[in-house]
Amino acid sequence: MQLARILYVQAVLTVLALCVVWQTAYVRREGYRLEELRREKERCETEVHSYRAHIERLKSPPRILHLVESLRLPLTQLTPEPSVAAVQDQTPREPVQVARRPATTRAD
Repeated sequence: MQLARILYVQAVLTVLALCVVWQTAYVRREGYRLEELRREKERCETEVHSYRAHIERLKSPPRILHLVESLRLPLTQLTPEPSVAAVQDQTPREPVQVARRPATTRAD
């Protein structure tokens, strides 16, 4: 009876030790994965920053002016024409009459 009890306690302790080892390995693996994701995020942020800087350089007015002059393109300023809907909305309209209820006094 005593031997069975010792074996039972030893089996339980072994299972608990295995669980601790498994959990430690799992936490370590997830930590490595988290660190890899952080590095990837930083790499992506750097890439986005470089893309935005490149876009700003492409939008640069001096660069555009230089391209227009080097390609000998006519430089004209276009003014947008008002649309038909915008012109129709500017026609004067009659004011709308709103019916109101007469004010009632509250007798308390």
